[in-house]
Amino acid sequence: DISSSTTEMSDYLWSVLVKMYQNRYGADAQPSAERPIHIAAWYLTHAHSDHFSAFAKLLKTHGTDGSIVMDYMIGNFPDTYSIFSNMDWSDPDDYIAGIQNAMPGGFTFLKVHTGQKIYLANLELEVLATYEDHLPYRIINTNDTNTVIRITVNNKDALPGTVAPTILILGDSWRYTSRIL
Repeated sequence: DISSSTTEMSDYLWSVLVKMYQNRYGADAQPSAERPIHIAAWYLTHAHSDHFSAFAKLLKTHGTDGSIVMDYMIGNFPDTYSIFSNMDWSDPDDYIAGIQNAMPGGFTFLKVHTGQKIYLANLELEVLATYEDHLPYRIINTNDTNTVIRITVNNKDALPGTVAPTILILGDSWRYTSRIL
């Protein structure tokens, strides 16, 4: 059942965020509109319900009362007509706009493309692949909608010659994305 697993994942995400919040503000602290959980950017790997829908539910549940604020959502999702008809997917622009409108202050959606770099604080996010790289082949599974990003953590205080740590986030990449990479 997608809706119950979405709720479970949303609840789990919320509990992790609250725990991080309490580590910062004290064990009894609770997020509120006066002191919300602040997310600088959330990167959604692809349009699969266990990734996309759980986060959307989290924001619709806890973002509407102001207990979560977010600056950016990062991703690249195909329009409804690019996806095989039997998939659980609605128009992404409507979906994202619905989440933005539900949150006081909204957020900026960054639709990224292969080769693009984004800089957030000391992080460099480099987009290595998106669903667009599959085209003109038909997308037959939501795992084919992956946006693969490499994150490099830059530390200005690192010793000379130190290699910056990197993180490669593959989401649920399948063979087509692997071939692109």
